[in-house]
Amino acid sequence: MKEKQHEQEVENILEYFQRTMQIMRLSLFFIVASTALAFSATTYSQSTKLSVNMENATVEEVFKAIEDQSEFLFLYQEGQVDLNRRVTIQAERKQLQEILDEVFKGTDNIYIVSDRQVVIGKAPRKALEVKLEALRKDMKININHQQQKVKVVGKVTDEEGRPLPGVTITVLGTTRGVITDTDGTYSIEVEPGDKLTFTFIGLESQVVDVGDRKVIDVEMKEKVEELEEVSIVAFGKQKKRKCDWFYFNSKTN
Repeated sequence: MKEKQHEQEVENILEYFQRTMQIMRLSLFFIVASTALAFSATTYSQSTKLSVNMENATVEEVFKAIEDQSEFLFLYQEGQVDLNRRVTIQAERKQLQEILDEVFKGTDNIYIVSDRQVVIGKAPRKALEVKLEALRKDMKININHQQQKVKVVGKVTDEEGRPLPGVTITVLGTTRGVITDTDGTYSIEVEPGDKLTFTFIGLESQVVDVGDRKVIDVEMKEKVEELEEVSIVAFGKQKKRKCDWFYFNSKTN
């Protein structure tokens, strides 16, 4: 009778251990997701392509057309921008900076893009020309930089071939990174010579050379030191039971 009671206690402890690991993995997943969103915010203005084809439209109408198809928000003081001035814009899948250069051509307006906010003000003609020239150069550098990048896709699984959601994939030596979705798949932009680091709690980290590959699938293994048996001693008898890591898969739950 006592032996059965002790076995039940062991079962309860192991069940508690599994629930704890589930909570830890879920917490890490949300932390990594938040970090990934922070990464994406810095490149939004560069990666977003807009199409604005308007003839004899007011500046205010152009602003609205941009806001309707993106997350950009225009900020300006009253009297700083002539919202009723009419312009003709023909732009197909262009960056915001290219469109705004056309909108403000021939004016003393100047703008700064900060994440998803566009702040518009006035500047002397000379300062405006210097600012626009700097923006054009910066835009060319960004375009050339982006042309060198390639997209790598793949899937991350465990040793039994099950997809792993929430795996962190970062470009070694940088803050650029993504996480795998519920199917264990990912997509990330890399440059020639980059290396990708795959990390996940309870699993062995891996560093993979990208080379010229565009598809990189990874199988992650559990850490050896975390596979040690759980030992429980009661009333002079020692029983050992191996506890497999709890596997979280949002598709099967």
